[in-house]
Amino acid sequence: RYATFAYLPQGDRDWLRGKHLLEIGCGSGLETAEIWLAFGGEVHITAVDAVPRMVDLARTRFEALLDELDPDHPPVTEANRPRFEEGQAQRLPFADHTFDAAFMMFVLHWTPDPGQAIAESVRVVRPAGLLFGAQAYRPLVNPYMNLVIRSSRNSYGFCWREDLLNWYRQIGVDVQIAT
Repeated sequence: RYATFAYLPQGDRDWLRGKHLLEIGCGSGLETAEIWLAFGGEVHITAVDAVPRMVDLARTRFEALLDELDPDHPPVTEANRPRFEEGQAQRLPFADHTFDAAFMMFVLHWTPDPGQAIAESVRVVRPAGLLFGAQAYRPLVNPYMNLVIRSSRNSYGFCWREDLLNWYRQIGVDVQIAT
């Protein structure tokens, strides 16, 4: 997760401070806590996950995760506390252009339609906003792991790098993939 931020130019990291960030696929909230700490609590995070129990877990464990990661973290206030909501990547429950940035970390292979998930992330980010994250793709992924994920309910599995590029191109987004 930290490597994802390391690939962002310093100017983008500075720009994100104080902005509204959508985290797509928050899981247990660990990434949310790490993002929050990376900005010293100076980022407004809305974190979504498709699994209601994960949303509840992230919401209830957020401050404990902060304490585990950095006992001397800045104070959590109503102004900087993340919002945790249920939401599917391919049908985000937000109006167009709601966020300054969106972050997805190893989410697309869990969705039934990665292209739609990408289009949704673009839809909810303001023009000139920022989309970033990480996604493993084939052939770099173990074929067995791909089979396991594809056998899960409504999961696309891992795509090829060219598929990932094409999904962004189809909606008019110039994407850079660092390897």
